[in-house]
Amino acid sequence: MIRVLQVFGRLGRGGLETFVVNMYKAIDRSQVQFDFLLNAPNGEYEEEVMALGANIFHLPSRAQGIKAYRQALDTFFKSNIGKYAAIHLHASSLTAIEPLIYAKKYGIRIRIIHSHSTSVKRDLRLRGLHHMLHSINRLRIGRIATHYFGCSDKALDWMYSWSGVRSKAIMINNGIDTTPFRFDLETRREVRSELGLKDEFVIGHVGSFIQVKNHKFLIDIFTNLHKRIPNTHLILVGDGELRHEIENNIRYNGISEAVTLTGIRGDVNRILQGLDLLIMPSFFEGLPVSLVEAQAAGLPILASDTISRDVAITPNIKFLSLKDDKKNWIDAIEAIKDNYIRHDTTDCIRKAGFDIYQTADYISRAYLNKTK
Repeated sequence: MIRVLQVFGRLGRGGLETFVVNMYKAIDRSQVQFDFLLNAPNGEYEEEVMALGANIFHLPSRAQGIKAYRQALDTFFKSNIGKYAAIHLHASSLTAIEPLIYAKKYGIRIRIIHSHSTSVKRDLRLRGLHHMLHSINRLRIGRIATHYFGCSDKALDWMYSWSGVRSKAIMINNGIDTTPFRFDLETRREVRSELGLKDEFVIGHVGSFIQVKNHKFLIDIFTNLHKRIPNTHLILVGDGELRHEIENNIRYNGISEAVTLTGIRGDVNRILQGLDLLIMPSFFEGLPVSLVEAQAAGLPILASDTISRDVAITPNIKFLSLKDDKKNWIDAIEAIKDNYIRHDTTDCIRKAGFDIYQTADYISRAYLNKTK
């Protein structure tokens, strides 16, 4: 059995983290075990991965000082020489590739960089500096990593264009376990009853309360829709730094009684059963796991056209521009409300290669150095 070091920020219930945990559950743990090197503690998934056999290590954040961060990395890898067969760095950009640099320094043979986004966050402090570091590290990544992954073509282009390794980069589907998401009418009734819903047309969103998710746009659309069709309801699943701002926006628009904020949920598969439509108006994304899950649940989806078309696994997703008049979005919602018939789509997800067991099998072969 080999051990693989998974490196990213925090084991919260975000899309990236959910993908890694799904992979960990699906992988043959008699051959491959994971450990986690994180920058922030107390993620919702920590107990779950430890129960599967993982060790969790926490580093100081780079924001607390680059020197202390690099010293901590050096100490960690030096004290674990020979322990890891592979390191898998999950990243939104190439701003911080130090874990791979130290992994190479201390002899880890398989060094994977995995792109999960298509841009630097709009509200990121020193955003220009991050873009500059990303561009510089593009020129270095081919000498540091051994494998180049991404969740979509856009994510691959963002990370590896002009790097000399774009042709070697491989798209890794953000697979899921489809079984818990299969549409079930009885579960739908239970969830709607729990949420106090009756015959409303229910729109949902699953995602962190951060700027890139563009909640304000969604709330504006729903406010206008609710005026036109009062028998509508909005469910927001998640939490984050903008929650207070989002709550104020909901109150300002006078729609508090028509909106439910569920917080972070460990049963998103059940919540999706109770929805009638999912909307994702993000400014940018890699390839959202939540859209794969929603399609597995048989939901129709409206998504911003900034999101990669690689996520269109079923014909139930429509892409609209954030530059369009919001009336176009509302008209699209009404068309779905009047015409969509929900059915089981999990087989489509598997046939398209978005089954987590397929994904885990490919990645495990990379860890074991069995891929070409």
